[in-house]
Amino acid sequence: MLLARKKNEPYYRGTGSKKNLPSILVISSILIGWSPWQEIALLFPSIASILLIIFLIVRQKGIPFSHLYDLLLYLWCILMITFLHMACDTYSLIHFSFWLVTHSSLLMIFHVRVLTPEEAAYGTKLFVKLYIITALIESVVALKQYYQNVSFQESAAAGDFIVGTLGNNSHLFAMKMIVAVIFAFILLKYKKKYRFLKLILLFLFMQVWLLASALHTIIIMLLSFLLYWLFLIKGGRVKYKMMLGIVLATLIIVGSLLLVQKSNIYYMGNKLSLNNLANPSGGLFGKIEFYYRTVFIVPTQESVFTSFLGFGPGSYSSRASWILSGNYLFSQGNIPVSTTRAWQIYLRDIWNTYLLSIYPWKKGVANEPFATWVSILGEFGIVGLIFSLFITIKILKKNKRKIILSTIKTGSSNSVIFANVSLFLFVLVVVSFLFDNWLEYPRLMVPLVLFFSLAYKGLDYNKRIASTGTL
Repeated sequence: MLLARKKNEPYYRGTGSKKNLPSILVISSILIGWSPWQEIALLFPSIASILLIIFLIVRQKGIPFSHLYDLLLYLWCILMITFLHMACDTYSLIHFSFWLVTHSSLLMIFHVRVLTPEEAAYGTKLFVKLYIITALIESVVALKQYYQNVSFQESAAAGDFIVGTLGNNSHLFAMKMIVAVIFAFILLKYKKKYRFLKLILLFLFMQVWLLASALHTIIIMLLSFLLYWLFLIKGGRVKYKMMLGIVLATLIIVGSLLLVQKSNIYYMGNKLSLNNLANPSGGLFGKIEFYYRTVFIVPTQESVFTSFLGFGPGSYSSRASWILSGNYLFSQGNIPVSTTRAWQIYLRDIWNTYLLSIYPWKKGVANEPFATWVSILGEFGIVGLIFSLFITIKILKKNKRKIILSTIKTGSSNSVIFANVSLFLFVLVVVSFLFDNWLEYPRLMVPLVLFFSLAYKGLDYNKRIASTGTL
């Protein structure tokens, strides 16, 4: 029968190796993640999902809707809020369509649900290996860019010229290099051979990350360590060791910046000031002003309906809204311009292209009026924010509980190690949502969502580490 599936039968059963599908997923997501063409990354999850559904139907396999509860619940909430906006105001479907496209990286969860635990465990290990290899290549490209542009410009963001193969986004490059730093650290800790070379690799990744990073990526890393230490680490001795690690990491980061790019420290010092000449209303940096208006001004100026359900998906400060504003992309191309009332009233003057072009610190994150968590509040209201926080906390608790049970049952297996890494990276991504619309950057989120899903499912295939203690 169509979409029927025997109990315990794998969703995917090809004639070739069981490694084929996870290999395709991992290789394509990593290559797309380092691609200079973000359009490909935006379309990839949707196209791949359609092809997978066709494959499952043709092969008469069941579509695993029962295993996608959290994702389907989230999408149902989004659709309900969208329908309410369409019924109560002049909400445009074009904004909803662009919002769906920019959030399509979440569909990568669906692809992992059709894998067996054994395939997921293999895919997780392959992901880490390939990510380290590609990050090494990117580091060489980034160092070349650095030595070709040695002079530090205080009128620009700290590492705008260090972008690897991503084209023109140093912040995205820095976020991706943070992941490489974490993977390199795990490789150094658990793989005993060639430890000196692995230490050099870790140092290289950290230096490239710091050369490309603005202040916010350093804050993201340290704040993620702190939250992980406070809420997800059990046991006094482990907590003590990790706190020492956080302090040591902070000292290494500051010391490294002083060593390779001393002017970066002074640049960051200016960023810590609240004085911002590029803000037409005076005083606060653009992001602080954006937070203030969204949290305090919008609820007092708009209706109760807007306070509870926001302005609608893609209609306020999400990346989809900014793309449609005409004031965000270097070239609008074939993308239509469709500004909303909310964007024009509350955001347009903060992103003042004239003032940003003549004053220092013009394109830093501190002046950018967008961040995922605040965009959720602005576009989905208090209801959407609470629901999103509920889903996030639920995922964290569910994953942590499964890791604990797997550790008790099998010890420190490969799957448990990778699951713990994915849990920390999940915390890091959640923290990063305070600074930018990172959820809508597919070149970051497509690989990470795939890794989160692979690592979680791989826990069901707990193969013990060999007696040598190697991965």
